[in-house]
Amino acid sequence: MLNPEISESLSSFHKKRDDSLVIFQRQVETAITASGIALTILMNRAVDDESLFSPLWDVGKSLVALHCDLSRYRKKAICDVLPGPLRSVAGKVLPSEFLFGDELRTLIKDQQGISSFAKDLVPKPSTSHIYQPSTLNNRLNSKRPAPVKKGGGAFSTAKSRKQAPRYKTHQGNRSYRSNQHNRPQNRHQ
Repeated sequence: MLNPEISESLSSFHKKRDDSLVIFQRQVETAITASGIALTILMNRAVDDESLFSPLWDVGKSLVALHCDLSRYRKKAICDVLPGPLRSVAGKVLPSEFLFGDELRTLIKDQQGISSFAKDLVPKPSTSHIYQPSTLNNRLNSKRPAPVKKGGGAFSTAKSRKQAPRYKTHQGNRSYRSNQHNRPQNRHQ
């Protein structure tokens, strides 16, 4: 039987999957009961035939192992979808009448109490004094050099670069035309 605490935290898909496994597990329980009844009848008749008891014992052991494996599989499939704190508690509990034991609710409350107690023990960081490491020129990225600013300014150590000479290839023609307009014309020729 599934614990109510666990059942409430599962989706409908996971509940249906677990229900189908429970049906299969109940069939195995019926087979275990039938083999137990057969063994009881044989023992009450005082039959002392080892060749008859040995296979029936093996059937019973195999069915019990299958039942335990189904319980482990159900438990693992459910634990995989549970939230963290519930998963850690549920994974440690041994099955009883309920898949996750009779004391699951108490264990969950204990875990929540431990978690809240542990949070109180962790020192809280002080916000009154914020530490800022001093860096050279207050540069925070020390793996890259400081940017160079042209024309002095804040970075006075930067060297100024020489300007490339400008060539007057296109301006020459324009200059010639503008000189033609600006030149005094000789009207008395």
